[in-house]
Amino acid sequence: MEETPGAVVEKGICMETPLKLLIVEDSAIVSARLAALADTLLPGVAMLHFASTGADALECFGKCQPNAVLLDIDLPDMSGLDVLQHIKTAHSHCLVVMLTNYGLPEFRQRCAELGADFFFVKATEFERAFEVLWEACERGTAATNLGSAECQR
Repeated sequence: MEETPGAVVEKGICMETPLKLLIVEDSAIVSARLAALADTLLPGVAMLHFASTGADALECFGKCQPNAVLLDIDLPDMSGLDVLQHIKTAHSHCLVVMLTNYGLPEFRQRCAELGADFFFVKATEFERAFEVLWEACERGTAATNLGSAECQR
């Protein structure tokens, strides 16, 4: 696919569209680590927003219109699966990377069914989420799908 200046390509990200990232994580410790990694590993991020609840995530998503979301499943007020479903229903082009402690196959499968682009387990694949986001910044696409919710074991 040929890129056009200002165009939005696969997953809503291209070189002319800076990465606008929303991180949805209820743990302050994990959120701080994610912020540090984003600052270090993602110099191409134009905007970085945080939400600690599902309601805050949906409100922020509506206001900030991020083109990428790093999303936990276990949130205090609602499931991250509900947040994922809302995001993908409203904006299917948004890159959604699930980063969770729930690595069971049924969670991975459900995330794939709801449209998650990637699924990573915090305990073993924490940094992989940032590899995918870095690729989105650098290459302007997430087409490689290195950790796809459908393909990752």
